[in-house]
Amino acid sequence: MRERIKMQDRNFRREWPLLNELGKGYNDGAYKLAKEAAFEDITFAEELMKLEERWMGEGVLRREETFATQMGWRTPTSRGMSRYERDRYL
Repeated sequence: MRERIKMQDRNFRREWPLLNELGKGYNDGAYKLAKEAAFEDITFAEELMKLEERWMGEGVLRREETFATQMGWRTPTSRGMSRYERDRYL
């Protein structure tokens, strides 16, 4: 029951369609909205951080701009993991 309520709330706030849009490519406006949503939903935040890792690899985003950095969270690449280890982690 609780999980169903969470999913309805996510759908109401349009979080997952936003994440799907970002999966197609980086969009500054959508990314800002996604960072705001990530403050309230840890699962959404984890998915957003995976996209951030991809965008950093593509040179679209700098580490200091990421949600994880703003929250003070450490990610696999910030701990010095190899690319192979990071891919296994994500």
